[in-house]
Amino acid sequence: MSAFDIREKFIGFIKTASTANKEELKSLRRMVVAVVETIGAKNFVTLTADILKKDLYIEGCNDMRQPLKRIFTISLEELRQDLSNDIYAGLGEHPIHLLSIDHRDNIERLAALNSSLEKTDGISNEDLWDIRDKFNSYRIELELHIKKEEEVLFPLLEAQGMSEHPDSLKKEHKEFKEILTETSGVFTDAAAKRLCPKSESFTKFIKEFIPAISNHIFRETHIFYPAALEFITDKGQWNDVKKGFGLIQIK
Repeated sequence: MSAFDIREKFIGFIKTASTANKEELKSLRRMVVAVVETIGAKNFVTLTADILKKDLYIEGCNDMRQPLKRIFTISLEELRQDLSNDIYAGLGEHPIHLLSIDHRDNIERLAALNSSLEKTDGISNEDLWDIRDKFNSYRIELELHIKKEEEVLFPLLEAQGMSEHPDSLKKEHKEFKEILTETSGVFTDAAAKRLCPKSESFTKFIKEFIPAISNHIFRETHIFYPAALEFITDKGQWNDVKKGFGLIQIK
């Protein structure tokens, strides 16, 4: 398959995704992952960055990134199963495997938190503070993971010529942190008023944050991380990344 054929095929995926239903998106997701495995993740991220720079028009869509991201729609439970495969296990203590372990562990924390947040109506203060502790634990670990990427990995990738994808991921990280701050405020308000918040207080976290971060993690796992392994080939640089991770702290 020529570069032109691959490009046209992928544009077709994006156009289909703009109106696809859940099962169609699942099928598209599999096909895109197959394309990535065929042409290589580095070629794929370069291709998508090029497509996004072009004035490709989809009726009713002003931002090509939206249907592109829709392709990677995945439920929390599907993502848990996907991450359990531990596709980077063979890399041992490599930074990419360490990041993937962060993903797996954080998704387990998120699944437990999600289950608790869906049933907060009428619970005791003691149970509410237990949920708050789960939330705070998840938030700390997620922010630590984000700092590893943004302060250590992304700058090196940008120096190697990858810019579109780190920029996009950083924007999503910012949105995640905004929702986490808002959700933290619900707990703070509840403590001040000595009232248990209703489940609907966590609607944005459950309905927006969880689907968005599930999508984000799937893309990192199957596209961004494989591309990072191709963009950075020097073992010494990866050793520096690992050392950098060890220096990251939450202030």
